Amino acid sequence: MKLIFLGIGSNLNNPSFQVLLALQKIQNLKKIVDFRASSLYLTEPVSTIPQPDFVNAVCKFRTNLEVTALFEQLCEIEIEMGKKIKSKEASRIIDIDILLYGDEFIQTSKLTIPHPRMLKRLFVLKPLKEITSEIDFSTSQSKKEIFRLQNVIEILDKSERHRSVLPFK
Repeated sequence: MKLIFLGIGSNLNNPSFQVLLALQKIQNLKKIVDFRASSLYLTEPVSTIPQPDFVNAVCKFRTNLEVTALFEQLCEIEIEMGKKIKSKEASRIIDIDILLYGDEFIQTSKLTIPHPRMLKRLFVLKPLKEITSEIDFSTSQSKKEIFRLQNVIEILDKSERHRSVLPFK
């Protein structure tokens, strides 16, 4: 079974509720085991468009679903929850990204795994650090980048900008 990490975010229609609902729907998917989710984190948008703050979380689980089947099920959850396709910087009711799919590198027209911006997104790194010590960033990053990443996470631990708003239960 593959170890999967997802990033979830929302900044519309009660974002904490939307993220918790998405986590619940993911946890209830068939062929998902050993599910664990981070706390919810209130974060500023990474956008040039003025918009409300986001609520973000990361979850991990094991599955034997093929990546395309998993991706399709996650897209179904987004559509069911009311996601509309807009620009990458727009507000959204829900956004579910596959961050890691085991140790695989995947490049298709719809998917890039590992997620290309996950190491630049503090709202991914802090919740990721909360729920795992299982990721070996050295497989794809230079020692200098790993050292920078560790420093960023240490700074995050002291930051109020990406604060936990409530635990997932």
